[in-house]
Amino acid sequence: MKTSAKGVHMPMYELGGALMPDDVAQACKRQFERQQVDWLLRRSESTWPLSVALRSPSDKEAANAPAAMRTWLSAWTGFDNASRDKGRRCAVVWRSVNWRLMGNVTVPEKVLFEDIEAVADCARVDQDWETLKERWRALCERHASVTDKRDCAKALIGAAQWADDDFVRLLEFLGWCERNPASGLYLRQLPLVGIDTKWVERRLGVVVPLLQAIMGKLGDVHQLLVLRRAPYTVRMRLLDPVLREQMAGAEDLQMPVDQWSKLLRQPPKRLLIIENLATGLAVPDTPGTAVAMGLGNNVAVLNEVAWAHSAEILYWGDIDTWGLHILSRARSLFPHLNSMLMTETVLTSHRHLWTVEDSQDNRHADHLTAKEAELLSKLQQGRWGKHVRLEQERIHWPSAVEELSRRWGLL
Repeated sequence: MKTSAKGVHMPMYELGGALMPDDVAQACKRQFERQQVDWLLRRSESTWPLSVALRSPSDKEAANAPAAMRTWLSAWTGFDNASRDKGRRCAVVWRSVNWRLMGNVTVPEKVLFEDIEAVADCARVDQDWETLKERWRALCERHASVTDKRDCAKALIGAAQWADDDFVRLLEFLGWCERNPASGLYLRQLPLVGIDTKWVERRLGVVVPLLQAIMGKLGDVHQLLVLRRAPYTVRMRLLDPVLREQMAGAEDLQMPVDQWSKLLRQPPKRLLIIENLATGLAVPDTPGTAVAMGLGNNVAVLNEVAWAHSAEILYWGDIDTWGLHILSRARSLFPHLNSMLMTETVLTSHRHLWTVEDSQDNRHADHLTAKEAELLSKLQQGRWGKHVRLEQERIHWPSAVEELSRRWGLL
């Protein structure tokens, strides 16, 4: 008999791969994991009894390994007796064979499982199954709208290992949400004992599908409950003394994005969008200019800055697949936007400063110029090596400042 490193019995290869009880237990566990959603919804009554074939050996295989044959027969006799003694709804089906070498032998042919509980018991997940059924019953009694929904059953399976206290909190949370469909609160303000922002955010995979069924609409937890969101803040530097005068001399400011539209009586005429914070902090004073820094993939928030749509805009980011996709996203909002220092020439002239992009964005980008799109394609295809990137801060700084001045027409 073969045994794995973890001590789990493997099929008996001396007997042509005949299955042992532990093998069937593993098969039951896999079957349980595949079908527990349907079983929870009671959508598979016609599949019973479930039959698992035991791959009986041939006459020759049994004759060549008599000790293994005795072990195999003994294991299944013990399994069958234990099932009968404990009242399990499963049984071994035996058949008599008349072999030329071994004579008359009664061998186990298959195991029949009469219901879900029998499969769960064999898989040693019977307690998990009972807990899951009880929780599903409790959930459906309180919220009938989830009863037939597969997404809800799947979500609850994600809560099968939760402590009882956390499941009680889930029911309290869902009940409060149903009674307060549009509270207008922040998530952290919900008046529920033991439930805070982190509790909800760590359980969104369970909470959101259930809320969608209960509230009868799609969306994230904020949309479903009409909750207020903390405003997204944008950090900008005002690179012109005239602009800074409007902000009591402040140069480096971070505030909710909508306030950038309201507080400047004479807004910037130029906007420089820089992917990385450190580079943005180093840009020198430039007439009529603000620099937005460190937004990365959140560059779309600048769409809410009213004056940005009439400003002259330059975007400067890393030369890698993600940087070019951020450029594309920015140009989708500001079609007049131009890029800076994001060309094949700049990339290939800085070979000694290349680094490796941890992972690539291999999607197509819709808002690049022909040359930018060609550069993206070459990076994705590994034209210069695997995952090549040039971070913007590695470019010779005096040359970068000179290029910025030239692009603004200040030279």
